[in-house]
Amino acid sequence: MPNIGQSEVMETFKGINNVLPADKSLDGYLKELVNLDIDKSNNLTKRQGFTLEDTAVYHSLWSDGIHMFAVKDGDLVEIKADSSSTLLVSSIGDSPVTFDFIDGDYYYTSRFRSGKIKDGSATNWGITPPNLQLSLTQTIGTLSKGFYQVTYTYSTLDGRESGSNIATVIEVVDNSGILVEDIQASTNSEVTTINIYITQTNGNDFYRVGEIANGTTSTTVSSMFGDRPLSTFNLYDAPRGSIVKWAHGRMYVAQDNIVWWSEPYQYDLFNLKESYWYFDGEVTALCPTPDGLWVSSDKIYYVSGKDPSNARLTEKELAQVVRGSDVKFSGAYIFIENTPLGYKWLVTTDRGMFVLFNDGVILNISEQNVSMPKAWDAASGFIQEDGINRYVSLLREKEGSNNTAIGDLVTSTIVRNGITIT
Repeated sequence: MPNIGQSEVMETFKGINNVLPADKSLDGYLKELVNLDIDKSNNLTKRQGFTLEDTAVYHSLWSDGIHMFAVKDGDLVEIKADSSSTLLVSSIGDSPVTFDFIDGDYYYTSRFRSGKIKDGSATNWGITPPNLQLSLTQTIGTLSKGFYQVTYTYSTLDGRESGSNIATVIEVVDNSGILVEDIQASTNSEVTTINIYITQTNGNDFYRVGEIANGTTSTTVSSMFGDRPLSTFNLYDAPRGSIVKWAHGRMYVAQDNIVWWSEPYQYDLFNLKESYWYFDGEVTALCPTPDGLWVSSDKIYYVSGKDPSNARLTEKELAQVVRGSDVKFSGAYIFIENTPLGYKWLVTTDRGMFVLFNDGVILNISEQNVSMPKAWDAASGFIQEDGINRYVSLLREKEGSNNTAIGDLVTSTIVRNGITIT
């Protein structure tokens, strides 16, 4: 390594360039910058320090500016303004938890647990449907001769209803009823009632013909007077996953290389057999826009359209977003000519930092000057402080990675107004 050993006086600074070799470094660029910021006047300022608030073990810290959640010593908690915490879910585990919110409710998911935080309390995200079939026996009633299908769902006091299980079929003669047995009780403490549905004679459409208390194991259907159709057939509660995002009236959950979406404006109900996309690699980011959704998997894709069942999927970049590096921010904080207006996303990838715009527009803003290591995951945020807007992404590099910047490191002595500042 050459012994450069010289001091250079600089008035302003353009940032970091660790792409070019040491002997071709550009004027005004630095090879390394530790605990310093470049402010709006292109001068160096020292970063603020930090203070230890709590010795507990934390991960999955998340905030929308109103509420802050985290996993503390294995428990999901809400962190208050005075740094105290309120327990929400005990023993949620070490798997990373992600969050999103809509209509005042907060949704979270991990590989082992999914749920919802409503009015400061943790609750279930959807209602697990029954998984045992019914036993049906012919009895006395007013049903006509023919075939009937019978199924059931669970309901809560606030009107939420589960999906239904596979229907059971029975054939009866004229003037019959149906004795329904082996009704499975829900273990969900919010469930109060069980709804019984049957089809019309030789039909396929279900109608509710009875409502019984949760825990009741048998009932009799003696007539076909349904008060409403079944709208949750073959639907399930939320799956577990590694990412959750709201977009265009649906909740999206990424699970390995699959992205599920909920029924429109029914965030507790998912059609796991039909409502999903399958990708060639693990999904590491979901970034909604006003007219679509960015998805990072083996590549970066843009999904155009608000209805996922007929949206158009387009490959945009041969890059992979680092999990946890996606940050949404106001479009006013970065303006680039000939790009769409509105809010944007900043992400870190294996090819540098990208800005994700609406309309499927994507722009790499760091590849020319900054080479970054590949990483497993990240903890990221958008910070406004002292008039400076910062995208901060702390990367956890892959074990054994050799993708850090390679080359001679130039260490310069920075002198301003005759004073050495670094």
